[in-house]
Amino acid sequence: MTRGLGLLNLGSNPSDPITEQFKNPVFTFNNITMSSKTKKVGSAGKFGAGYGTNVRKNFNAIEVLQRKRQQSPFYAKGKAKRIASGIWKDVKTGKIFAGPAYSLSTKQ
Repeated sequence: MTRGLGLLNLGSNPSDPITEQFKNPVFTFNNITMSSKTKKVGSAGKFGAGYGTNVRKNFNAIEVLQRKRQQSPFYAKGKAKRIASGIWKDVKTGKIFAGPAYSLSTKQ
């Protein structure tokens, strides 16, 4: 039986270079490993390099803060989730209320 390109029998020879290439989840090209584009910058990676590092870091800090659940003013153990800019919803009671744009708690 001929082996062909080796694509049909990937599990037959573990030392086959084609098999090793498909086992590795990171894409390699000429022994250069390409990593994730937004590992360090997070969701600010969509802006690219044109905005600068400080703008992207500040954007990340605000976005991480606004997306996490925050303490609700109506229920001590409850959490509030941001629906839109300045609109919050208490997860436990279901109340929708107005508040600050990004965070319910202020830094001091």
